[in-house]
Amino acid sequence: ETGLQVEGEPILLQRLVPGVITYEARRWPAMSFEVDLPCGLPVASGDRTYVEQILRNLLANAAKYSEPGGTITVVGDADGDAAAIRVLDRGPGIDVAEAERLFELYYRSPVTARRRAGSGIGLYVCRGLATAMGGHIWARPRPGGGSEFGFSLPAIATEDDGLPATTTVADDGLASTTGRVP
Repeated sequence: ETGLQVEGEPILLQRLVPGVITYEARRWPAMSFEVDLPCGLPVASGDRTYVEQILRNLLANAAKYSEPGGTITVVGDADGDAAAIRVLDRGPGIDVAEAERLFELYYRSPVTARRRAGSGIGLYVCRGLATAMGGHIWARPRPGGGSEFGFSLPAIATEDDGLPATTTVADDGLASTTGRVP
């Protein structure tokens, strides 16, 4: 609520996301997890810990509100000048009219509040973290049922963008970029 701003560091989401999914899959053994992260996903600017926190919350919510035996799919996309991660489930879904309210402090959808306990804080925090990193977060119903919760972070320009830069990836999934970046 105080207008937090975070200095971004280069992050390769295709290196970070699988580790978070592996951790969450152990917490939710009744669920199946699938991942679709293209090799060409842009290098994102963000804070690794905050990105992990957002993704953990979205995965935990998808698992908590889906039926046991369901599948949660994580998809990465280039979204204009951003890198996006979408968490897809086939749970009870959300009402399009409620989508923005889900990110309000303490708000819980009447449909899901009856199904599972919660405080209505997690998505609020996720929105604050995504915004502080220069990104955004969203929720929408999926055709055929279920929900999509996603977030995007600004992409960092690399050689392919016509700017001279070199990106090096460390074993921890962090990328460091040298050269000229916007």
